Amino acid sequence: MDRPTQEHLDKRLDRVEASVKDLRSEMGSEIKDLRSEIRDFRTEVHTEIKDLRAEMGQDIKALAAESGARLDAIQRTMTQGVITLSAAFIAGFAALVGLIATQL
Repeated sequence: MDRPTQEHLDKRLDRVEASVKDLRSEMGSEIKDLRSEIRDFRTEVHTEIKDLRAEMGQDIKALAAESGARLDAIQRTMTQGVITLSAAFIAGFAALVGLIATQL
């Protein structure tokens, strides 16, 4: 079996080196494309998250306004109840005073 000559080995190494350069070049362009896709995806996701936050903020503000209106309605109802009970108490007291006054 013949040993490969230095020239033969150099040619094979040159081919290997050329193949490695080609693969690096291809991988470099694929990595650039992938980075670009990732950047675009991140931008898209960031935009969607920003839109969702704005929408959620609006929903929370609407809920706060609605609950504030409900609390105001509860306050009005309680105020009306207190006034009604106070009027009944005063009417009862007046009836008691009238009863006492007629008995004297």
